[in-house]
Amino acid sequence: MDESPIWLLSEMPEEYGLSGDINSEVLTQHARTLINESSATLTLFTEETSSDDEWVGVVMNGSTGNKYTIKDYWIFKLVNNPFIDLNYVVVDKSGNQPTCCWGAN
Repeated sequence: MDESPIWLLSEMPEEYGLSGDINSEVLTQHARTLINESSATLTLFTEETSSDDEWVGVVMNGSTGNKYTIKDYWIFKLVNNPFIDLNYVVVDKSGNQPTCCWGAN
C-alpha cells in the first residue's frame, strides 16, 4: 500500500541505493537490510477497548478509510525506520484478510 517500505522502494529506488533489474525479491531483501541497519523498532499496538471513545484500540488507513481494531487484528507499528515516520502493519487474526502495511508522516 501507499508509503509502505516496499512501495517506497519501488517508487523511488535510486533514493534508497537501488538500480538495475528490480524485482519483488530484490525489494524485499533491500527493505529488510535497510530496516535491520536502522534504529527501527516494531511494537504491538495495544490500547484498552473498554473506553467510551470509539477510536480507542483502532487505527485507520487514511488512504482507504478502512478501520482496524485490536479485537480483530494484530496491529504493529514500525517507527524510526529509514522510510517514513510511521508504518502500520495489520494482520487479520482469523487469517481471512490479507496483511496490509501503510505509512504516515
